[in-house]
Formats: sequence, structure tokens, C-alpha cells
Amino acid sequence: MGEDAHAARDRLRPMVATYLGVHGDHEITRTAGLDAGLCAAFREGWLSDAPRTDLVDDALLELFAAAGTAADAAASLGRLAAAGLDVAVVRDDPDTDPGRLMHAAALAIGR
Repeated sequence: MGEDAHAARDRLRPMVATYLGVHGDHEITRTAGLDAGLCAAFREGWLSDAPRTDLVDDALLELFAAAGTAADAAASLGRLAAAGLDVAVVRDDPDTDPGRLMHAAALAIGR
């Protein structure tokens, strides 16, 4: 999360690439609708210690993360909660005050 939405999204691309590489072609990625070939590319990158951040576009970020400005992140968390998300992992961002991050997450889910 940050004032610069593009920079905030870019900071999350390695995390999402790693997450998708760990899982590869798995029930989690299939449920999300990812192509098996794309999942294989993420897996190969992870196994070779070169996560495929180049494959993490904004659509994948929207699917697996809440990133961008505070308003972007809140909207994403709200959308995910409306879709049935009942547990979210809020990962700290060295560029964002932890209290501000948790406050934004709580507001997004109505707490």
C-alpha cells in the first residue's frame, strides 16, 4: 500500500510470483482459473530460484492480493470479502506504517 499505486503493486509482484510458484498447478490455482501452462511457468521459476515476476500482471494481483493506494487496497479487500473471503493475510510493507496498514484493512472489511 502506498501513495504511488504502481510502486505499491510492484512491491507485491515478487510475493505473488513466489506464492504461485510454490503452488504451481494446484487446486488453489485451478479454482482461481489460472491456466496450467502459466502455473507451470511460475513453478519452474520458483524451483530455479528465479520467481517469474514478469508474469504477474495487474489482473493476477487483483486476483491474489490487495495492492495499490489505501483506497485501492480497501476496495480489493471489500471485493474479496463480498466474494466470501473470511481470512486474509495482511503482510507488512516496509514502506507503510503497520498501524496505517491494519487500520486500512479493518476499514475495508467493516471492522
